Formats: sequence, C-alpha cells, structure tokens
Amino acid sequence: MKGLQEFYLAPILRITVYVRLLSWLKANSPHDNPDRQDVTSALNQFKQVDTVIRQTRSRIQRDRKLVSISKMIEGCPQLLEANRIFILRQDFFLMVAQQRGSGGSAHDSRIYLHVEDIGLFLFNDALMFSHILTGHHAFERSKAKTYLFKCSVALVGLKVKDLPDTRYMRNAFKLSYDEDEWILSTNSHEEKFEFVNSLESAIKTAIQD
Repeated sequence: MKGLQEFYLAPILRITVYVRLLSWLKANSPHDNPDRQDVTSALNQFKQVDTVIRQTRSRIQRDRKLVSISKMIEGCPQLLEANRIFILRQDFFLMVAQQRGSGGSAHDSRIYLHVEDIGLFLFNDALMFSHILTGHHAFERSKAKTYLFKCSVALVGLKVKDLPDTRYMRNAFKLSYDEDEWILSTNSHEEKFEFVNSLESAIKTAIQD
C-alpha cells in the first residue's frame, strides 16, 4: 500500500524518479537479460519526457521573469519573445562631458557631470535603458525606486569601450550604437567589471548567432 508521501509526490517529480530507477535497473541487469531491451526502451522514453518537462519549466520560469521585469518598468515594451533570456540588471550614473579642467591630457582634464541615474537591463539579444526616479514612502527610510523606459538597442551593433579612471570620474565605460553614445559610471569597480564582462559576452554570442 502506498504511503501518504507517495500520493503527495507530484507527477512531474515521479518522472525523474522513474529515470533514476530505470537507469539503476539497466546498469544492474546482465547484458543477456531478455528484459534489458524493454528497460532500455522505457528509459529512453522517460528521458525524453523528462527533457520536455525540464524545458517547459525553464521556459515558464523565463517568461515569468520577463513579465516581472515588464511590470517593474513603466512604459516597458513587450518583452516576451522567443528565445529571449534576461541576464542582468545594474544601475549606473549617466555622465556628460563638460569643459576641460587645467592640465593633463584631453581625457584626464575633462570634467564630467552626473545628469541622471540609468537602469540597464541586459538580455541575450538587447540592452534596455531606463530612467530612474527615486522618492520616499511615508514613515520609511528606504527610497522608492521607479524605472521609466528610455530606449532599447540590439546587442548586434552595440560597442563597449572602457574608460580609464580620472580625477573627475571613476569606474566608467562608454556605450556606442549608431550615432548615440552613453558614458556610464558606478561607485564600484566590481559592479562595472561584472556588467561589462556580461555585456561583452552577450554581444559576442549574439553576433555568432
């Protein structure tokens, strides 16, 4: 008689159990066992079902994440597209070059002005820019953050250039797409390294595909 736990075991999880049991049975069956061929056939069929279930669960989780992001960004366009995968989100300072200071090279002496905060959402096929608005909730110390859709560019054609640290700006890099340019910086070198590395890898993969 089956125990209560077996009745609560989800059918999807049972497929994985069947695969393990049949794999063990095949590994421990003599090669001349007349049932070995049937065990192998059943194992292959359950493996196929298990693969389909895993792919379906992965697709559902991916779609849920995209829906969650679209709700996070006001004015966000449709994100649910075939094979689109969310990779990383990071907030940066959008900088604009101003007049040059005295001395040093052209880059070292250039003064940069922080004009606004930008949220970048990296996908495997595109990079989305969003404005960041901050406010306060009543009786709470934490700041409320709102993302407003700004634009989106395809990874193919997007160029990344590292910018050396200066006395006016640190942890910066430049993004270029057609005639548009964005100079971005952050307080943390680790944040810059993680995002730029992920972005360059995503661009390389998008170009190869």
